[in-house]
Amino acid sequence: YVVPLQNEHENDDTAKANQSVLMQIIRKIQQQISINFPDVLNCTAAEWWSHCRPHCSGHQLHFDSDDEGRGGVRNPVASTVTYLSCDDTSVGGETLVTSQSSVSKKLATKGWLCSNKRNRVLAFKGNLLHGVIPGAGAQSSHKEGKRVTFMVAFWKRIHVQDKEGFGSARPFSRVENEEWAKPLVEKMVSSPGSSANKGGEGGKRCENCFFEVPVWEDVDKEKNQEYGMAIQNVTRSRVLPPYDAFFQFFS
Repeated sequence: YVVPLQNEHENDDTAKANQSVLMQIIRKIQQQISINFPDVLNCTAAEWWSHCRPHCSGHQLHFDSDDEGRGGVRNPVASTVTYLSCDDTSVGGETLVTSQSSVSKKLATKGWLCSNKRNRVLAFKGNLLHGVIPGAGAQSSHKEGKRVTFMVAFWKRIHVQDKEGFGSARPFSRVENEEWAKPLVEKMVSSPGSSANKGGEGGKRCENCFFEVPVWEDVDKEKNQEYGMAIQNVTRSRVLPPYDAFFQFFS
């Protein structure tokens, strides 16, 4: 869903919306990442969504893009992932962010895994290829646990898809009166000394939470070489292979 990022004092309705639980969370994330991504302070809209996935369920590599890339790829200024699961960090896999951008002519040669921890916020350039690695180990040991994350992408401009049904970039205003959304539009209540009221603070940078990893490897090197599609051949090429020519997250 998309929410506008307007000046808090523009009008009474906007000021009221900015006091909601949802907007306070988004504003907090915006302020925290602005040290490394100052352009987020000039963004006009935030698109947010969430995932609740079983332990073994990953998310294919993809780019965050306006209207899912229809009509050309348009990326946000920055994308964020906030990890909300309980302190059991073994539930679900890590987020993988690669060095490959939406305008790259070569496959990524580097990737970074961000380890899971409750309330950890990961931010990265909005044009980078990223995904979620499936959780390691048997599902049976994680029957009750789910990998719960809250994502926010910050946009200078985004085409709001004001259509019926589900899909990307729908206006949050259309559903804010539904039962599931009502807690999000309630006014944030916090004490004067709480962190929610401390505007402009940057988040504490995490140490030792990123791990550099290879992104692509040959599953069948001999067969790939036979067809000229081995990783060493592809990385030398100035033309990327088709997206569906690759398997993802096999181990």
